[in-house]
Amino acid sequence: MTSVSSDRRQGVNSSAAVKVPCKAATTAAITLSGEQTIDGVACVTGDRVLVKNQATASTNGIYTVDTGTWTRALDFNGAYDVKNGSLCYVNSGGTANGSGWFIVTCTDPLTIGTGDITFSRQNINNVTRTLNTATAGQTLFNVSNYQPIANSLSVFVNGLRAEVTLDYTETSSTSITFASGLSAGDQVVTYSGLSVGNLTAALASAVSITDAGDFYVGTTVEQVLQEIAGAITADNGNADATLTYASSTQVQRWNTVLTANRTVTLSTSNAKEGARFVIVRGSGATGNYTLAVGSLATLRAPGEWCIVGYDAGTAAWVLLGWGYLPTAGYASLDTNGDASATLTVATSAQTQLWSSALTADRTASLSTTGAWKGAKFRILRDSTATGNYSLIVAKGGTTMVRLAPGEYCDVEFIGTEWIMTAGAARIQTLTTLVQLHDDFLGEEIDGYRWQSLQGTDASIAQPIVYQDQINGVVRMTTGADAGATMALNGVQLQSNLNWRASQGGLVCEIRLAIDAITAVCVFLGLTDQVSALEMPFTLSGTTITSNATDATGVLFDTDATTDDWWLVGVAADVDATKQAAGVAPVAGTFETWRIELSATGVATFYRNGTLIGTAMTGAVTASVGQTPIVAAFARGATSRNIDIDEILLQQQR
Repeated sequence: MTSVSSDRRQGVNSSAAVKVPCKAATTAAITLSGEQTIDGVACVTGDRVLVKNQATASTNGIYTVDTGTWTRALDFNGAYDVKNGSLCYVNSGGTANGSGWFIVTCTDPLTIGTGDITFSRQNINNVTRTLNTATAGQTLFNVSNYQPIANSLSVFVNGLRAEVTLDYTETSSTSITFASGLSAGDQVVTYSGLSVGNLTAALASAVSITDAGDFYVGTTVEQVLQEIAGAITADNGNADATLTYASSTQVQRWNTVLTANRTVTLSTSNAKEGARFVIVRGSGATGNYTLAVGSLATLRAPGEWCIVGYDAGTAAWVLLGWGYLPTAGYASLDTNGDASATLTVATSAQTQLWSSALTADRTASLSTTGAWKGAKFRILRDSTATGNYSLIVAKGGTTMVRLAPGEYCDVEFIGTEWIMTAGAARIQTLTTLVQLHDDFLGEEIDGYRWQSLQGTDASIAQPIVYQDQINGVVRMTTGADAGATMALNGVQLQSNLNWRASQGGLVCEIRLAIDAITAVCVFLGLTDQVSALEMPFTLSGTTITSNATDATGVLFDTDATTDDWWLVGVAADVDATKQAAGVAPVAGTFETWRIELSATGVATFYRNGTLIGTAMTGAVTASVGQTPIVAAFARGATSRNIDIDEILLQQQR
């Protein structure tokens, strides 16, 4: 075991290679004093913290926490303590850095206090990261050795996951080929792991590893690889189960229709610190019954999962995580003619459209067969479904609502019956409704719908699914550079739709929350430009600056004289008259903004369902393509988090 002290007579001490582990590692610059929370970990007097994000690199290093000013740890306080290549392990459950290895990168010899100290995260346990920067049109990329067609490789383009066979093919064990050429500067990052022999053996036994990929619940490449290697899936059918460490497999799955409430009992017999189970209610485990995991979690709907771990200190199992499988939903469209229909969960599509002229009253009957709590239908009567008759939405023979042409309703099963949760006339009664709707459920962002761009500051985090939030939330984290510009601190999430208001109008609805409402600029809405990082609008004092050519939406900028939301628009580089919403965001509180564009480019704004301001003429050029965007940057040296719960875009054509 290494020593935490230095031998000044014999030169570099034995702890220069591997440092005593730290409790947490920073994710941004901090004040080096006082007890505080680092990366979600409470750090108190005597704890060791790896400090790696200071604005002045010479102040990075390993420190001992104190109620006053922190001091450098004894094994990181002299020229003989640290060398280029020294390793440090973070042994806590930190959100970003927990269980991570970090290597010192510096110029030897290092002078503590004046020499720059930087750290880079290392890939341990045979998981290797390879970074390629694409040239214009490039399709072939070299990667580290992996086993093709064995789920041993993950590929990300500009931070968004690429799909094998759809986006790229595994050309050989050292290369991949994309279906189409990438753009110059695109970042292609690959992760490969597990030796060929180990992976082959694991896959030979993992007979239940498929089923549309909906049992993988790891949030990192390393976690998914651990699932593949160490967990042979057990399918428990329509039954209770008792899980015992050393005799039960790590991933436990229910994928059969449940005919009664089922219970998962977690045994403490022979359980060890760090033991864990992944418990998945698959998409086939339908039925209006629950799957209770001890007293820790209740999986109420197909597609829910949880992870539990054993805490030796309390001799009890604890809940480590919960989520919803992205493949569990049956989100598609059924088109109905001049006829009634019975809607049954798991066999009927979630969206039901009537688009033919009705010659008599027709009924959409909601069946309780196989329904589970939280199941939903959207029922639409298009404007083409004319006729002096009703489309009746009914439960058990009782009418819930009658729909006229151009109206819709949403219904949800609450465990005992169907209720109506929403209903209204569609914005315009045209022939076809097209929409993009993402509630950000599952483990990761859908890379086919969403792209992201970010500035250069190291504190920026790619938009990712934030698993602590129920119902699906994507978190964007800005930079923390004191320069405080979009180029430095900016981050944006958008989808390259290119829809035009002139094709029947356009609706954009976004629900988000900002963690702090100081020193920040946030825009949400529609813009014509997403190929480069851009804040469509800024507001300094009372002066609006439009960086986009055609865009409209809602702006919050703390550089404004009045820190309220502002309604903004620009058409062909001509600014519309901005309007103060008269209300400011509340830190950490979700709110929903809706922007309705007419076919002539007139914008109307709603906040949480209430009309705000007046119709904005010349908000955009109606014939110019628009796409939804959320953009933000920090106007100070502190990162800001923007949580996006839902984005909806609709157009009638």
